[in-house]
Amino acid sequence: MASDSDSKLPPTPYLNTNYVPSPDEILQITSSLSAPLAQFDKVIKERLRIERIYDDLCDKEEELSLKLEPYHALFSLPRRLTDDNLRAIFQHCLPTNHNAIMRTSDAPLLFTRVCSRWRQVALSTPRLWASIHIPIPGK
Repeated sequence: MASDSDSKLPPTPYLNTNYVPSPDEILQITSSLSAPLAQFDKVIKERLRIERIYDDLCDKEEELSLKLEPYHALFSLPRRLTDDNLRAIFQHCLPTNHNAIMRTSDAPLLFTRVCSRWRQVALSTPRLWASIHIPIPGK
């Protein structure tokens, strides 16, 4: 990168005023701005180059993340719970103020829809099914 001395702009008392420079002053100011403008262009090109590198890295990160995600699921806590721990959790999810309702969105039927292991554990836990309310349509 260029040093600060390369990017110094010419002093002029007319900046931020309504002064209209003469054609000679415009030529003088324009020529004195050539080095800072060239440096500005270099900075923009460098920023664009770095943005392309950043975009490429983001794409690679996303690609790797998608490849690694299934492996993270292997180590998730729910997979490592024992059947007895699952049963205990399932039982704590049952409603306490009424019998469980036979709906797929509520415990215990909901547990049978998560995965085959949860289905097997839920269906083999008699306590979950001991008191089920089965609504009869039309009554």
